[in-house]
Amino acid sequence: MFKVDIHTHILPENLNKVTGKFSDSRFLTIGHVDDTSAMLKKDGTEFRKVDCNCWNQKERIKDCDNTQVDMQVLSTLPALFSYWAKDDECFVLSQFLNDHIAQICREESHRFIGIGTIPMQNVDYAIKEMDRCISKLNLLGIEMGSNINGENLSNEKFQPIFEHAEKQGCSILVHPWEMMGQTNIQKYWLPWLVGMPAEISRAICSIIFGGVLERYPNLKIVLEHITTSYAVDSLQDSTKSLYKKTIQFSFKPRKTPELAGVIGLIDSGSLKSELETHYFHKHAHWYARDRSSDCRQI
Repeated sequence: MFKVDIHTHILPENLNKVTGKFSDSRFLTIGHVDDTSAMLKKDGTEFRKVDCNCWNQKERIKDCDNTQVDMQVLSTLPALFSYWAKDDECFVLSQFLNDHIAQICREESHRFIGIGTIPMQNVDYAIKEMDRCISKLNLLGIEMGSNINGENLSNEKFQPIFEHAEKQGCSILVHPWEMMGQTNIQKYWLPWLVGMPAEISRAICSIIFGGVLERYPNLKIVLEHITTSYAVDSLQDSTKSLYKKTIQFSFKPRKTPELAGVIGLIDSGSLKSELETHYFHKHAHWYARDRSSDCRQI
């Protein structure tokens, strides 16, 4: 059985080449601790320690082999969305990140496919970079945050992005970021256990109740870090089927806070055609993988 992990983040080892040009200290920078780890910094303080598999695709392939994952869908770290930045700087950063992902996918096409990031705060730039991701970089879709500088995805200003994605057949992966109330939930893994599920539920409600799917019924959307409490459960049975055809939920509660990726299982004989039709919406069966257990179907 061919396994594809659609929830995997990566960043360029030379990130400072682009973020070092910007004066805003909120942009992430990377500093190597040793050969196997590095420290990400934000606002001049330590943000997160990452292992080399976060930037080294060779190490990542070893991890995939060890966990029987055949292919990964690469996307950028949500902390790099940088929607708060100046429009032109976020545009430049998005291009840099997308070029990096596309290069890895070209070099290791048998192990990686990619989706891009776009500067959501500027609709014109966002659509321009979406087009580049699909037509020039051969990426399969784009990743976006669950809110854009505090504004919900149902906001009228973002609708041209969804409209264009539908026309282009561009799949969308929505990932929580800038979680509501995050300053009050820093302990006990609460940003992941409470913040992310709440934030992605906010995105789901905005997309469904804001009428995004009625306006653009052919959108293909995946939502990450979801729990069993989501908007579809509150809908009538006759309405649920519409949204479940459009939205894929890719996370279920775990017994531990160890967060792992999501695996789609695809018949390997039809892999090429599935990828060409954005497999992770239409044709994948969704599985959650706990690091300490076997796959289980959602």
